[in-house]
Amino acid sequence: MLLSRSYRLEKGYLPISLLKEFVYCPRYAYWLVFGRPKDIITESMRIGKDYTYDELTHILREEGYLGRIHTNVFLRSEKLRLEGYVDAVIEQDSYVHIAEMKKLTQASKRILWKKKSHILVQGMAYAIAAEETFKKTIGDVVIILKDKIIRVKPKPSLRITVENYTKQLWDMIEKEEIPPAKRSSKCYYCQFRNVCF
Repeated sequence: MLLSRSYRLEKGYLPISLLKEFVYCPRYAYWLVFGRPKDIITESMRIGKDYTYDELTHILREEGYLGRIHTNVFLRSEKLRLEGYVDAVIEQDSYVHIAEMKKLTQASKRILWKKKSHILVQGMAYAIAAEETFKKTIGDVVIILKDKIIRVKPKPSLRITVENYTKQLWDMIEKEEIPPAKRSSKCYYCQFRNVCF
């Protein structure tokens, strides 16, 4: 997922998944953009790709989503200058819902709003992009976790949070400034731990 400067300048968009990494750890996102060139496929990304259209549709139907389901959908937000592939988009009446699979993650709704907020920000960024792409109102952000499914109703404050993080991400990239270091338990298993500090 490492991005070259020419990619950023030519396309004018960043991957929504990079926003998720930025919220998780700004320095991790920095190293993904400016670090060594290597495709990074995490275990979570690999498992997400293992699900078939039928499996994902079955899960969403069990949750009561009766509209048209599209899987592996490319979305773009002109406003945020972000793009990416979301696991599923559900068109139902005048609403568009998005679903993102995180099958290795365990969390409660409370933890999703706190420690795992990067997942929620990613989901909301996809929802904003889906709203622009499908020209429909955002319905639910559906996060499919290892042990449960969490539905989040997008609040204006969550949209503002996504917009603020997106601005910070673009500022970091355009200025090419490494964010301040903050050691945490996340650093122990980070692939960039040997170059970060």
